[in-house]
Amino acid sequence: MSRVPLQLKLDDNSNKSSVAASDSISVLTISDVLGSSSYLVSIEKCRDFYHTSLDKGLDSQTAKELLDRYGPNNFGDEGGISLINIIMHQVFNAMIMVLVISMVIAFAIRDWISGGVITFVFGLNVFVGTIQEFKAEQTMSSLKKLSSPTARVLRDGKDITIPAEEVVPGDIVLIKVGDTIPADLRLFEAVNFEADEALLTGESLPVAKDPALTFTEIIPVLLCLLA
Repeated sequence: MSRVPLQLKLDDNSNKSSVAASDSISVLTISDVLGSSSYLVSIEKCRDFYHTSLDKGLDSQTAKELLDRYGPNNFGDEGGISLINIIMHQVFNAMIMVLVISMVIAFAIRDWISGGVITFVFGLNVFVGTIQEFKAEQTMSSLKKLSSPTARVLRDGKDITIPAEEVVPGDIVLIKVGDTIPADLRLFEAVNFEADEALLTGESLPVAKDPALTFTEIIPVLLCLLA
């Protein structure tokens, strides 16, 4: 699933929500313009940026053009985890190559102690890096399995169900209780809305979302973790 800033609306009576989506695959989006600071964008600016209607959504022709431009809303390659590729990725990087060169030089001049130490550091780096990347790949694989196969969107002012891969920038996506979110969200209206983010953040309890909350300054990652 691609990284997609969205907008979401939750109806008071039916406990349903609607979401305006954006994507970041091949052309400029808010994420491309602001990078990791895209959460600072207001609802109005997000709506205007993607030329969408919060009440009617996109028309079918525009949605088709956006899908052709951005590509499917997914995580990309669906292939399995390759341990060999992970190990190769860990070995062939600048820092490890410097260690390999140093190790070769140390053994060439018969400095066995230095060579042994460098060999140990080399092996430890590759081992730890491989374990970490393997776990990250497993997490991504789990996310793919949990991805919603379908999404409800507003197209031409009508509530329809489409494959989640066809969600495009500017779509208004309808969410009800218990649904799997088909993409990243930008809330614009919600009532008692909470999201289970345990797989992403490790938080054991659902996280309440406040659409009225707008950040005005960049929040450091360390500060977020300590808060």
